[in-house]
Amino acid sequence: MNVSYLMAEKKKHGIAIYSIPNTSTLKDAARELKTHNVGALLVSDPDDGDRLTALISERDVIRYCCEDAPLDQIQISSVVSSDMIVITQNDTLETARGIMKRHHIRHLPVIVDGDVCGMVTIRDVNNVMEEQKNLHIQHMSDFLGGTYGNKVY
Repeated sequence: MNVSYLMAEKKKHGIAIYSIPNTSTLKDAARELKTHNVGALLVSDPDDGDRLTALISERDVIRYCCEDAPLDQIQISSVVSSDMIVITQNDTLETARGIMKRHHIRHLPVIVDGDVCGMVTIRDVNNVMEEQKNLHIQHMSDFLGGTYGNKVY
């Protein structure tokens, strides 16, 4: 199954992506994370037409909390890397899961034609893959139990 399926499901349920300008502070980012109850925000660059160029997560904010840094004085642009790990909507969920596992990340922006169009999380991927597995088990059970052709559910 492709990432496009997951993106369509998120769109159908009205799940939005949230962003914050790179000129904002870490305190602003923490506030936005809490307000929207999400684990990561895409970071926009006002100097580049508000293009989404990076990602900031809860972990990024927490790292600076542990250093006793003044969160209201640290700009996001000084914290995030512009080398964002991304995936396309044509990639499989297995590929997305593998990338997240390899890079120890939980959020993966999805790009279409070079622009970010959404974001998938490890929870999203695991939930869909779990549903697929359960459906496969049900079909195999029906097939082996003789009820596959009878449509007895």
